[in-house]
Amino acid sequence: MNNEKRYRVDFYDMIDCWIEAERDFNSLKKAKTLCDKLNQGLDEQNKRAGEHYGVIDLRLGFEIYEGIYAEQGKMNRHVNYAIFDNENEM
Repeated sequence: MNNEKRYRVDFYDMIDCWIEAERDFNSLKKAKTLCDKLNQGLDEQNKRAGEHYGVIDLRLGFEIYEGIYAEQGKMNRHVNYAIFDNENEM
């Protein structure tokens, strides 16, 4: 059995990009909950600069959830949606 976690809550910094924090989960729900909580504590200037906490799917290697943008009903601007389209056809 593979003990690796699937989801990582990480911080996107406008200069350093992803910090690669070790906040790994098997539950997407728990990862999203932590992501939202951490984003609430960010200063508005950081948010305007594009800095945010996000959930990365470690199998896909893409960010799949941006809590601060989810509030506005926007889909994640970093995800390559073609992956999900192709995944449904398999």
